[in-house]
Amino acid sequence: MALPHAEALLKEMPPEHLVALAESTDDEEQLPARMMLEFVGDKDHSWDNARRSLLDGPRFRQEILEMEGANFVTKRSLERMEGIGALKPGQLMAKQSAAFVLAVYMEAVMDVAREKLGLKDRMPVPPPEPDEEPPNWPITIDMMGIPQAISDAVKWKRTPLLVCNGKAQQVDTFFTYQACSLVDAKWVLIMNQVKKELDVPQIREELRKRLAAAIKFGKSIHISMSNSAVALREKYCAEAEFPEALFKLDAWLEKDVYSKVLREADLADWPGAFPGRMRDGNASFAFVTTDFDLASAREYLPEALPHFDSMAIIEIDPASIH
Repeated sequence: MALPHAEALLKEMPPEHLVALAESTDDEEQLPARMMLEFVGDKDHSWDNARRSLLDGPRFRQEILEMEGANFVTKRSLERMEGIGALKPGQLMAKQSAAFVLAVYMEAVMDVAREKLGLKDRMPVPPPEPDEEPPNWPITIDMMGIPQAISDAVKWKRTPLLVCNGKAQQVDTFFTYQACSLVDAKWVLIMNQVKKELDVPQIREELRKRLAAAIKFGKSIHISMSNSAVALREKYCAEAEFPEALFKLDAWLEKDVYSKVLREADLADWPGAFPGRMRDGNASFAFVTTDFDLASAREYLPEALPHFDSMAIIEIDPASIH
């Protein structure tokens, strides 16, 4: 379950369910509460200590929520949580509801933490079958179809362009929970042309750092255009910092292309055996979101984005977003 949904489940749970869990004698039911102690920074993971926390249900829940999801989880704390035991939410569904909710929330936090820390490999996208035909882009999907639509575009080595029809804020929020490396076009505009705090070379270096981090940790690169048509192609693209090839997936995946944005300092502590190479099964691809409708995207974005004509255009049905 995605972290926002798991958090909503935790918030909706009556606190008396946590109090009831304190009386459990089942090791599987006790485990999520014991792991939660490590999550909130308590080094005593015993059931007696967990039981004391559960008996004060509202305070314990508030303490969990104040940790802000995976924001404070480190590699060491993640290892300690994993060392306490293996969560099995599915087996808890028929048991005490608080145990199930805590397990779901804890599993969602750990999943986001692994992604954030570069410890989670995405499943590799399989190549097309010999007789398989690509989607007939542009296509229209609902909100729930976003992951599959992006996967299909990547399968055909096309850069996904999500046309959000006035719902880009909600779509962009969805991607904040996917541990992407964000390139915010409106931030570029404000910092360079409105506040004038960064010149073009400084902007390019900031963008380069984000690309380098994405490559290093196997993250996808979310280019958020919002309701703008910032001239990324004309003004900010540069081969060794923010290359036009980023917007053309089959070109971007070439090592002699993406490696130009890497510097010696980026190679320090590189995960895997080959510093400077994208991780196997974890290609760092870019996708674009825009608040425009399809007509406006076709009118304004070709001048703003490199390789617009080769992108896989994916329209989001606004009625599917509430």
